[in-house]
Amino acid sequence: MSDTGPRTPNADRAREEQAAADGRAAGGVRRLTDADAKGRKGRALRRAVGDESELPESRPFVQNLGIVVGAMVGGTVIAELAGAANLGTALSFGQIAFAIALVFVLVKR
Repeated sequence: MSDTGPRTPNADRAREEQAAADGRAAGGVRRLTDADAKGRKGRALRRAVGDESELPESRPFVQNLGIVVGAMVGGTVIAELAGAANLGTALSFGQIAFAIALVFVLVKR
């Protein structure tokens, strides 16, 4: 904590009042205002303004499900054809393919 001085209720109240006068939160962090947010081009701001034209379109749920299930089946089949010791081992490789496809679907939308 950057504030030095006694830790008494009156001293804490004085620090909070000084921080409020300076436009900062009680812990010394400056509060963000609407003017600060106007310069940002984040997704939440565009949604608040109503400009949805720049947002990427999401795939339908069925298509995302098909990608991850297909990856699991494909990974299992490839492992089985490559000579996996048993079906459990092949399914383990299918699980790895499923996880990779799930990360792809979540990141790429």
